[in-house]
Amino acid sequence: MVQLGRLAGIEVQHVPYRGGADAARDIAGGNLDAVFITALSAAPVVASGRARFLAVAAERRVSVQPEVPTFAEAGLPGLTLSEWAALFGPAGLPEAIATRLHAVLAESLAEPEVQARLAQLAAVPVGSSPADFARFVREGRQSMATLVREANIRVE
Repeated sequence: MVQLGRLAGIEVQHVPYRGGADAARDIAGGNLDAVFITALSAAPVVASGRARFLAVAAERRVSVQPEVPTFAEAGLPGLTLSEWAALFGPAGLPEAIATRLHAVLAESLAEPEVQARLAQLAAVPVGSSPADFARFVREGRQSMATLVREANIRVE
């Protein structure tokens, strides 16, 4: 939300939540004006008519809500965020094991049944290399740390 405020030139207040379901209840109850949560968390309150999708912060529209534009399509380019899940191992994991785990994971993500289920969840499998993923995490941490620091958000 802070990034949206900066790009749009509007004032926003960061309101932390433990999860999307709590934020969805508050947007439905009129306690928030807007919220960033996953399409899956928002879907029940949108279906009930108590909230509506405005845009998705992705490079492409999401499969579960194809009618909802991206922020770029809605006139606000530069706002792309993603929620992601990953497989991590302990520090010092031998390269051979990391390589094998990556191969098995990539193989699993290519399975049609897995891809179909992930599409239902609006998830896009990536399966990037361990080095590419490490760079993604490092750059994401740096970007979010800068945003949090500049917005003076208190992290507990």
